[in-house]
Amino acid sequence: MGTSRPAARCYSVRVYEDLEPVADLRIGRETDRISKLYAERVPRLANEYASRGTLQSGGFVAAKIDLYIEGATSLCREIANAWRELILRKDGGLSRESIDFIKDKVSQAASAQENSIQRAMKSPPTARIAGPWAEQKIATEVASIQAAINRDLEIELRESDLFPAKEAPANGREVFVIMAARDELNPLYSQAIEPAIRAHHLTPYLMVHREPDSSISDEILSRIESARFLIADLTFERPNCYYEAGYAHAKNKKIIFTARRDHDPRRLGRHSNEPKVHFDLDSHRLSFWDEGAWDELRAELGRRIGEVLVGSIGAATRGDRVGEKGEMQVIDLMRTIQKDSPGPLTFFDHYVAQELGWPIEEVRLTLKRLTEKEWLVPIAGGYMLKDR
Repeated sequence: MGTSRPAARCYSVRVYEDLEPVADLRIGRETDRISKLYAERVPRLANEYASRGTLQSGGFVAAKIDLYIEGATSLCREIANAWRELILRKDGGLSRESIDFIKDKVSQAASAQENSIQRAMKSPPTARIAGPWAEQKIATEVASIQAAINRDLEIELRESDLFPAKEAPANGREVFVIMAARDELNPLYSQAIEPAIRAHHLTPYLMVHREPDSSISDEILSRIESARFLIADLTFERPNCYYEAGYAHAKNKKIIFTARRDHDPRRLGRHSNEPKVHFDLDSHRLSFWDEGAWDELRAELGRRIGEVLVGSIGAATRGDRVGEKGEMQVIDLMRTIQKDSPGPLTFFDHYVAQELGWPIEEVRLTLKRLTEKEWLVPIAGGYMLKDR
């Protein structure tokens, strides 16, 4: 009995070592964000207390600890979520070994964070006033972070034991592909879209035997309704493609949008008469591609398909979506998209609903809860991530 747990951990490390580079990238991104947060907010906090003449006070020490604990909480949560999602994507479920593996990762991070915060409190201007009580507060707060994450992991494991995943029906593995019926797009499908879908053990469905201007048949609409999700390429501005995407959107289906790079309506030097992505769809997340760069597009589609599949597991029920699990999924989505933008983005409810494939009313409820918890700031009918 005494040796069973270490053996399981060694097995997990060996199995999941191939996931380390991807996990490190995601965790590194969060580490960079937290470092920036500290660099901006710690001096600001010190200036606020200095202006009141209370820099050498227990209140300042407590406030500084709270700021560092906020960062530690975010980092430990990101480590748990990153590994959980990667393992779900690799194994299709969680096991006792994988849960213990994630707990170990969180434990290592929590210990490192505690040591880092303790060192930070021993530097000016808190070095002389942060006594044993501060050390105890830090230890207690970090232990609470780890305990909460461990509890959530155990709950998820027990739920998966009680309700094991069932084999998806055939149409649950089908991905409906929307694209113009043009010969020059054949490499797009054969070298990027189709292999990216099949790499996830899903089946692509492309209605190839129809003319570009043919009517939208009941078969097409039925296929859209039963599809796991859709990939829609908007190159050549075909009306039927927009109609099918709109129908899928109305059915709360998740859609991954692509288009040739010259269709980017925000492209520098673009002329008004050139092709573009129309209507509200240009506010959605699009994967723009270049002719011949199929390996790059295939890799990007692979990542986005993985996000869709993890999302369908991570918030499979209404209770998940309007609870803490759904809240974290919305925040993760916003952070992922925000990181590629040079400035703050405004997220609208219909955009979040489309990206996650959730009913709009559930998205609105989740956004309202996140606003009340001060994760989001309402602005111009949308929401911005709050600087935390």
